[in-house]
Amino acid sequence: MPPQQYTEGTPAEWVQWVTNAFNKRKGMTNPAEILKTLNQTFMHTQFYGCDYFEVNQIYDHTIPAKVTIGINSMNLFVIDTEKRTVLTKYRYGDITAWSASDDRLSLKIGNMVGGSRFIADTNKVYSTVTSVLKEIK
Repeated sequence: MPPQQYTEGTPAEWVQWVTNAFNKRKGMTNPAEILKTLNQTFMHTQFYGCDYFEVNQIYDHTIPAKVTIGINSMNLFVIDTEKRTVLTKYRYGDITAWSASDDRLSLKIGNMVGGSRFIADTNKVYSTVTSVLKEIK
């Protein structure tokens, strides 16, 4: 996870946490156990595997106009670019409609009548979002 995207703990605290987790399992020789431990270690962060894009969101006036979106295999995160905090997280199952063009991303979240929207101007995200959402839907 990029250092600018997390706010909990210092880099030294993260190193200590990973070291402690590793030391608990010293001496493991079974490849399945090792893989399970590595997966548990890396999956502790919800941002594992994210691609990040700075966008200008144009719909919700309660959040900053300039935000960062993080996209991984499980969620789409809207992150405050300056404060580095998660403003909202959308699971792919909650996204009921989406569209993307060369310069805009639009998501409909929840039911078609009372759901919310996320609309952003960007020229960086089209191919990634399109490929991820097509795989999931």
